[in-house]
Amino acid sequence: MIDRRRSRVCVLSGTLSALALLLAGCPQSLPGTSTPAIHSLAFSPTGEMVAGDAGGVLKFLDSNARVMRQVKAHLGAARSVAFNSSGEKAVSVGDDGKTMIFNRSGGVLVDKTVSGMPLKTVAFQPGTSGDTERLATGGADGAVRLLNGADGNLVGQTLRGHVGAVNALAFGPAGTPVAGVIITTGADGTLKAFLADGSSSAPLFSQNAHGQAGNSVTFSADGSLCPTASDDGDVKVWPAAQAGMPDWMPIFVLPVGSPVLAVAFNPDGTIIGTASADGAGRLWSASDGHLLHVLSGQHTGAVTAIAFNPTAGSRVVVTAGEDGRIVRWDIDTGEVIR
Repeated sequence: MIDRRRSRVCVLSGTLSALALLLAGCPQSLPGTSTPAIHSLAFSPTGEMVAGDAGGVLKFLDSNARVMRQVKAHLGAARSVAFNSSGEKAVSVGDDGKTMIFNRSGGVLVDKTVSGMPLKTVAFQPGTSGDTERLATGGADGAVRLLNGADGNLVGQTLRGHVGAVNALAFGPAGTPVAGVIITTGADGTLKAFLADGSSSAPLFSQNAHGQAGNSVTFSADGSLCPTASDDGDVKVWPAAQAGMPDWMPIFVLPVGSPVLAVAFNPDGTIIGTASADGAGRLWSASDGHLLHVLSGQHTGAVTAIAFNPTAGSRVVVTAGEDGRIVRWDIDTGEVIR
């Protein structure tokens, strides 16, 4: 049920301080606030969120997008964030070349300089934990580095092959045929795959996926589909089982028509979400690529991130943008959740 008094306070948010907004319980998806651009957003398995912004701050949010904690994590922007499989840890990477790992309360567990150049992307390997937990970072130097999730130390070989920055990476989901693989994309527009154990520095294969920079890549939960998002305005959805074959082609293309900055699947793999520079998110059918909903009218400037709440029964997708706003949407109607 909507709290009308809270709604009225939030509508007037342009006249209130950030502290007053938090005390009023206002969600962070309201007009009138002036906050740094958000570059990345991720859900925990239990529905909490973490977002990284242009000021190097991480925001830990509840499932209603209300800020619970803020942590200054990086000098320069926080470029990418992720939770581990249990949701007990969050990781961020930034322009300062650091990898920061936090507990759920925002306490620092690891503070590690990984590169002398900006880091652009990070992910935990699903299904790993404890001393064998792994994560991977990709950076402006074109390298992917594998780290121990407990202490941030390097493990395995550094993965190389991209010309220019690695903008995005994803591990194959645990328990699927692609579980031992990392896929990457970057400034050179290629899609590459590497062994996730770091036993070889060379890619397993390289595909010329896009004519412009690749910005985002992911897997469906069953590992069967692999979408890549690009500055060329397309999302190409590739069949993972045929990866690396000479005639490998996307199953279909999502014609967003504006540089696509992020792509994500809903938990059951039936919907693909995209975030783009035209200020809109979009929801597409993962079976045939037809457009379901356009999520528009709430962001000023590019939509930089999109993520689905993974908790059972949730029908919520969240977008974040250059305007610093985080907006919740109903998956079934495409309408804003207020």
